[in-house]
Amino acid sequence: MNVPAADFEAILPAAGQGLRLGLGPKAFIVLAGRTLLEHAVATMLAVAARVTVAVPPADLARAQHLVGSDAVSVIAGGKRRIDTLRTLVGAATAPWLLIHDPVHPLVTIELSRRVIEEARRSGAAGAALFNVDFLHGMDGTLRAVPGDVVAIQKPIAMQRADLARGFEIAERAAAGGSLPDAGTLEILLLAGRRVTYVPGSSLNFKLTTADDFALARRLMEPG
Repeated sequence: MNVPAADFEAILPAAGQGLRLGLGPKAFIVLAGRTLLEHAVATMLAVAARVTVAVPPADLARAQHLVGSDAVSVIAGGKRRIDTLRTLVGAATAPWLLIHDPVHPLVTIELSRRVIEEARRSGAAGAALFNVDFLHGMDGTLRAVPGDVVAIQKPIAMQRADLARGFEIAERAAAGGSLPDAGTLEILLLAGRRVTYVPGSSLNFKLTTADDFALARRLMEPG
């Protein structure tokens, strides 16, 4: 029987305001009777021993009511995604981290476990989908043929020490200023750690637009 990995902690950056979509913080949008935050926490608790969630400061009480427990900590996120991620890494205690995002509500437990297994083998891993189409620039120039590039999905797994070291290097380079708004892969590269990938799923798409949410509702709320 599969049990949550005792040495993994899932961290969920969920402090975005959802300004582009205009529906408020995406983590609190309801699909299939539960918020995206609740869906994400439930999946992560099936694969990791602990979960730490970062939400907008104004939503701490709401998030605590929805998901807070002995195994789930709720903290305030920062103004930018990079600041929220830095805060989550600083709050985490497990040797391995699994970064997930509530806007991937259709991620499966099985895919998350494959990411964890690959990370144990290689040091850091994520889920990804190779492009299946020819990709062109706006000027018509061919940029990539099928299989040339990948779309990165969540979750991503790595050793906490690697991500912490990457942040330390980024902070030294910033010389007291704001951290550049880099992604997780860029921070890991600063620490000399490259991510390997397991095949993702076309169903594990990110909810960004109104059309994405409409599709997710059709898949998660049949009938």
